[in-house]
Amino acid sequence: MENNRPVIKTAIISALCAALYVVAIADLFYVGPRSFTGHDPGIIAPIAMLLLFVLSTAVMGLLFFGRPMYWYLEDRKKEAVSLAVATVSIFSLITIFALGILFILAK
Repeated sequence: MENNRPVIKTAIISALCAALYVVAIADLFYVGPRSFTGHDPGIIAPIAMLLLFVLSTAVMGLLFFGRPMYWYLEDRKKEAVSLAVATVSIFSLITIFALGILFILAK
């Protein structure tokens, strides 16, 4: 059990970083392009959103699978799989918590 502490700690940090990244991007969406420019940005808004989506996919891939892949390649396969599963599980709990808050506030 002592050997799992670095895995759990790393998974919690990765999941929290992913959640903070999502919060930052959601805040950017909430503020929206009109707040920055004062007018409708036209075609550039969908292009920017698609670029942001691709960037977000890359960032999430690194946060969720960067270290597990490194550990896997370093022949720490069991720890790598445990870290990936733990990170996704913790992020799932964060997501369920956020959805619960949203559900409560919607009443």
